[in-house]
Amino acid sequence: MALDKKLISTLFKSIKKTNIDNLASNINHLLDHIKREVVKNHAYNKYEKNLKKWETLRKDNHFIFPKEIEDAKSYVYYMYVSISQCESFFGVDALLKSYLKGTFAKQQLKTFNDLYLNYFEIVINEIVNANIKQKKYLPVD
Repeated sequence: MALDKKLISTLFKSIKKTNIDNLASNINHLLDHIKREVVKNHAYNKYEKNLKKWETLRKDNHFIFPKEIEDAKSYVYYMYVSISQCESFFGVDALLKSYLKGTFAKQQLKTFNDLYLNYFEIVINEIVNANIKQKKYLPVD
């Protein structure tokens, strides 16, 4: 099997339009599809390898969003992966609050996706494009 471009596009739309109750599941659907279908994928391996790095750095109270584009993409991948692993609304809510200090609850999800979803899409496109079985993927709006 190979990465399904139409499914990936649909799942991105779901993430963009989701509510806080479904965010973790919507992200997990996308990541699960990619994990099952990637083959010898250097981009996927790079982002997966960096997950532990960000877990440690994010706990630093003085942490700021990375200035280098590669680090920014890697950190955003970490954020979406972390949210996908939440088991409840409360876990998602707590993570969003930690990523968006000072943002009101009603605005958290919209603000989070407004700030970071484009970076996450870049990362996913890199993974898709690096997959041996795939041709170039361009997202559908």
